[in-house]
Amino acid sequence: MTAVANGVATLMATAGQASGTASVTVVQTPAKLDVASGNEQEARLGTQLPEPLVVRVLEQTGGVIPGVVVTFGPADERSGSADPTEVTTGANGTASTSWTLGDARRQAMVATAGELTVRLEATATADPPIPDYAIAGELEASRFDPLDTETLEISAHIANLGDGRSTGPFTVGLTVDGVHTGVVQADPIEPDDTATVTITAGPFEAGERSIGVVIDPELEFEEWDEENNQGEASVVVRQQQVIALDDSVTLGGAAGSVQLFRVEVEEQLNQTLTVRLDGPGGDGDIFVDFNVHRPSSIVAERTRRRCYSWNLGTGEICQFYPVREGTYYILVHAFSAFGDATLRVTTAEPPAEPFDLEVVMVDQGTASQNAVITHVAQRYESMIGLGEFDGTLTLPADACAPGMPALTSQAIDDVSIYVMIGELDGVGNAVAMSGTCVLRTGDNGNWIGMPALGTIVLDEADIGQLESDGVLEAVVTREMARALGFGLDTWTRHGFLQNPSLPEEPDADTRMNAALVVAAFNAAGGQGYMGAKVPLESGAIPGISDVHWRESVFGDEIMTPYLTGDSHPLSRITLEALYEVGYELDVMMADPFTLPGAGGVMASRRLKRYPGIGLAAYRGPIPVELVKGVVKKE
Repeated sequence: MTAVANGVATLMATAGQASGTASVTVVQTPAKLDVASGNEQEARLGTQLPEPLVVRVLEQTGGVIPGVVVTFGPADERSGSADPTEVTTGANGTASTSWTLGDARRQAMVATAGELTVRLEATATADPPIPDYAIAGELEASRFDPLDTETLEISAHIANLGDGRSTGPFTVGLTVDGVHTGVVQADPIEPDDTATVTITAGPFEAGERSIGVVIDPELEFEEWDEENNQGEASVVVRQQQVIALDDSVTLGGAAGSVQLFRVEVEEQLNQTLTVRLDGPGGDGDIFVDFNVHRPSSIVAERTRRRCYSWNLGTGEICQFYPVREGTYYILVHAFSAFGDATLRVTTAEPPAEPFDLEVVMVDQGTASQNAVITHVAQRYESMIGLGEFDGTLTLPADACAPGMPALTSQAIDDVSIYVMIGELDGVGNAVAMSGTCVLRTGDNGNWIGMPALGTIVLDEADIGQLESDGVLEAVVTREMARALGFGLDTWTRHGFLQNPSLPEEPDADTRMNAALVVAAFNAAGGQGYMGAKVPLESGAIPGISDVHWRESVFGDEIMTPYLTGDSHPLSRITLEALYEVGYELDVMMADPFTLPGAGGVMASRRLKRYPGIGLAAYRGPIPVELVKGVVKKE
């Protein structure tokens, strides 16, 4: 049986002499309220919209329902009025009303039928047009945990939601804990456009501070809405104490407390910087980083690259060699309450544990070829000042690269690089393949990211020609940098790789986003480079993309995908990339280098191209890590 209209019907059934009847009542139930017409109109504020608002009541199957009472009412006090406010749907299931606008720029009317509602919106205009500047989204700050000696850049995105603009510049004010502290002038913003206004402020007193931005604080011009002119954000301002080299302070703290210190170094020193925290009881930990990397969140610092020391008890040490020119930041965290501890910063001549780079020649080249490989390893070893924790590795054969032997409890101190001379792809094409294979972990699985083992495969079909052409040392220098951690595995662990082109984004603007690398890029002539920094080769080519500097920007720098030109400088940009991975190394030992055309057109002479490919083209990162054998606190 199919219902065709509201009302009562009698059903009859017969079978021979037998019959029966049943009474059925058909009542439509509203299931949907939708807009038939009249939505998104525009009219002068305070006037009636040119077309009525029409809504429709439907049942579950989509049929219209007459005789349903629909109520119309403004969504807020500034959205005008409806006339009439109650309407019964007609035979076609619709109800309509007229809407007289209120005084807001965007207004809404709500239609209700029982538990069903639908929202209709309209836009008011003014004569003359009126702006409506509003804070759009959250306030941004250069950082939300500044020191009490630092200024902040507070940025507000301001949208014009009105139909006009201010006649001239307008004022944007800044408040700190509700007190006005300054203003800046901003240019007029066109309707439906957005601009960012940045205010520099501070330093602030230590503690939690409420930072506010107010548009037109003196109400100098008319707006549609004065209630959307404010934005607020909280920052935690921390105190920081300066410690001189070879000086100390006595300190303590309640559980969970954080204290900040800094050490200013005016010139690079060929010495070891030691930061030590010692105390009779309790448990204080130290986190140390350099220059732009200032320790902040304890959770974040446990996975940072420079140094974190959180032994059981208050007996902590971090060391750095050589001592770089700049600022070393120290964060002391009370894992549990401690007191009468001494934080001491000292310098001494020798490093506590010098860096060792072991090269294992799985396949021997000629005496002169072996000498080149040894020379390059000695160069890197001389640059890197401090060693890392030692351990042992067990790996199956070919786990890292073709020709790699199996390892059984093999001792690692500090980095081992296995060099194979074998078959890759014949004469020409790729002349080498390299990369990291095993990364250290910190305690409880926190990543330090420092490589423990890397591999280099030199193509036996090309190595003789590379030596004859005088570029074997450059090839080995490039491949050894990748074996030491210049590339995908370590950059991914630290979050440095941005917008990768692999596997399927060949047009991505790929970059290596590490602060010290960006600073070195700018210093080498990249300050005016308009793309994302620091640019990496893209194109989604396995082994080439995402792991080399972009050749069109870097020219002949050694870590581009192809060796070209007359020289192949190992730049400070590349050494900073290794420093960001975690090596304590002397970046002053870099070769002189300036970006050709300041990041534009290459100026070097084109010679032969000697491509090398990343090890990831042969294998992905394998789940083996060198782990320090000591239990740490949670």
